[in-house]
Amino acid sequence: MLVAADAYEHFNRGVEALFRGEATAALEAIDAGLVALPGEENLLFLRIGSLLATGSVDEAEEEFRALVARQAGWEVIARSFAAKGLLALPPGAGT
Repeated sequence: MLVAADAYEHFNRGVEALFRGEATAALEAIDAGLVALPGEENLLFLRIGSLLATGSVDEAEEEFRALVARQAGWEVIARSFAAKGLLALPPGAGT
């Protein structure tokens, strides 16, 4: 349980960094969280948003496709975030 708490502390730091416009710091926090919980889909989704914010569009698209292949519902969530202006829709969404 402590491992999950640590991972989500990094998640929270990543969210805060993104809202401050610090995409690189967000990516670093999220990657630290993924060390604790590899494959955790919420962290992976936030990582995709951070990659887009840093301009790593190709890597974001690749990771988005992999995430949607694991769980198709993430595309719906991405579209919802994009409609609210919270996330640029990853390239390849819906294709």
